[in-house]
Amino acid sequence: MYFTDSHEWIKVEGDLGTVGVTSHAKKELGEIVYLELPEIGREVKVGEEVVILESTKAAADIYAPVSGQIVAVNEAVRNAPQLLNDSPEDIGWLFQIRLSNPQELPTSNLLIHEEVFCTPLDSCRCFFLFLCLPPFFHRDSSRICPQARNWKHCCL
Repeated sequence: MYFTDSHEWIKVEGDLGTVGVTSHAKKELGEIVYLELPEIGREVKVGEEVVILESTKAAADIYAPVSGQIVAVNEAVRNAPQLLNDSPEDIGWLFQIRLSNPQELPTSNLLIHEEVFCTPLDSCRCFFLFLCLPPFFHRDSSRICPQARNWKHCCL
């Protein structure tokens, strides 16, 4: 599983990725009451707005963590946003995307591997600990290594 600094997650199997929002993002948004999912067949580029979430606190855009074609949306979440509130990193997934270039995943500077995203800050051995901002956050809101953009050079 990979994460973005704007708290989207993507779980990739082959050339198919399942995308959602982190528990931390959901917690910050509050109760999700409405969501607008993308159309199946839509081609998107990394960083493009794909989903709109509306909560009791605010509205938020959800961005494509990779480029590709939307191949499925979670109709259960569209019909019952409570599923997203209850389980944002499992049954509350938002859409599936067929990656246009799966080989770019391991080299992407936009995605953070789960091993780093879930590393507590105090266990990080990163030389650049105080130089790199913004910090990323653990799914449960604990701070982790601010050098996570370059995770291959940090924390492992």
